[in-house]
Amino acid sequence: MTDSDHFAFRPRRLGYVVIGLILAYLAYTAIRNVRIDALARVARDKNADPSVVSKLAGYRGGRASEMLFLVAGTAPSPENRIAAIQALVRRKDTFFVSRLSELLLPSEPLVIRKEIAGALNQTGCPLQCVRNVLYFEERMANGARPAEDVTAQVPRKLSQQEMQLQNALDEVLKKNKPALLLVLGSVYGMASDFPSPFAIDVAERLDFREACPLLVHTYLSINDQVRASPEYANVVAAVQVLQCPGLQAPH
Repeated sequence: MTDSDHFAFRPRRLGYVVIGLILAYLAYTAIRNVRIDALARVARDKNADPSVVSKLAGYRGGRASEMLFLVAGTAPSPENRIAAIQALVRRKDTFFVSRLSELLLPSEPLVIRKEIAGALNQTGCPLQCVRNVLYFEERMANGARPAEDVTAQVPRKLSQQEMQLQNALDEVLKKNKPALLLVLGSVYGMASDFPSPFAIDVAERLDFREACPLLVHTYLSINDQVRASPEYANVVAAVQVLQCPGLQAPH
């Protein structure tokens, strides 16, 4: 073998090594994903033990987080759902924890809603998450029947446990004020002629003075016909409750 042949062979051999490593990594990843998926299937069985969720949480990476989120949303066992939620919090997986806000529905068990509120308080809640939290609070304020309510009549007000849950979710909103302001303005029409009464209630309940510029826009710019509406009366009351600075009632 000549020197030129020897130097030509070394890059070729190195290429074989690289290809072999890639194939080995792909095989390892495929086997690992099969194991993760298998644990997720077992965790979603109605007779599964929470220890299965712990084994699933022992795997790192996005695939395991995705499966934990799936268990949190679909497992029949509340214990396994809670274990999956707590595992996502321990992983500090902000993306999937914030997506838990999608599960904030009146039809979900109260224990799951409380666990989600605690998770969001620990990990954070970006824009879409804030929107989901507000949507849930709006539904409950409008009399949506929670899963734990078994009475014949729709409840007229929140129970003590629901009030505790609302307080926990309000803390989530307070920690994410820029997103809250954006959603109140763009979704609930805070700066429009007819802002949502729910949005006004949120601003007052949270002492959300950052909403003053939006409220003031309505307070000062509407015409006489709108000024006689109940919506405008809500705006006036909110401006007073929040003590928005430098304003006098328009004449």
